[in-house]
Amino acid sequence: MRKIFLTLSLFLISVWLCQAQDKIKNPKLQAYIDSLFMVDQKVQWDIVSAYNRHHNQDSLKLLMELKEQTFKRHTLLIKHIYKENGYPSTESIGQESVEHFFLLIQHSDADLDFQSEMLPVLKERSDLNLIKAQDYAFLYDRVHINKGEEQLYGTQVGYDKEGKAFSKRLKDPATVDERRKKLGMEKLQDYLTRTTALHKEMNKKN
Repeated sequence: MRKIFLTLSLFLISVWLCQAQDKIKNPKLQAYIDSLFMVDQKVQWDIVSAYNRHHNQDSLKLLMELKEQTFKRHTLLIKHIYKENGYPSTESIGQESVEHFFLLIQHSDADLDFQSEMLPVLKERSDLNLIKAQDYAFLYDRVHINKGEEQLYGTQVGYDKEGKAFSKRLKDPATVDERRKKLGMEKLQDYLTRTTALHKEMNKKN
């Protein structure tokens, strides 16, 4: 009886996995975007690791240059993806890969025009509940900060001498939590506290 139950369980799991795979309409695009995301994350973690291991400034500079080159190369690739496929959907590549695609856009700082072009696209998809509303907030703030303007949601931060996060050039701080709440975001102070803790953990020297 136990063997039959185990066999049945394995069968149901395999069926579920096949059905989940069937729901992804463009697995090749999914794998491609995921591979870009993995490289994106690796070049950043390599910098953190090198810093924590007390690498010299020349080594850190080379890693920073590699990160910038990687981000620029990825921008060209995701622009091509967008041109050929439009903004990838959950049905096409899955929710997780959609989020990966957004993060690649978020890191395309070398092409501010492209990021600006994506803002109304993300706003429309956010209004239709096709992406997380906070994704629009993060890109909106990033674009405006990079333009030397004020941000609305406080997502773009700097750090003081004690490593405490603060929002850069925040417009109307008194009402920021109202704006964040409309997009389903946590209170700004909670976000800053969490960001501070993450920053300190990532930069903790061994």
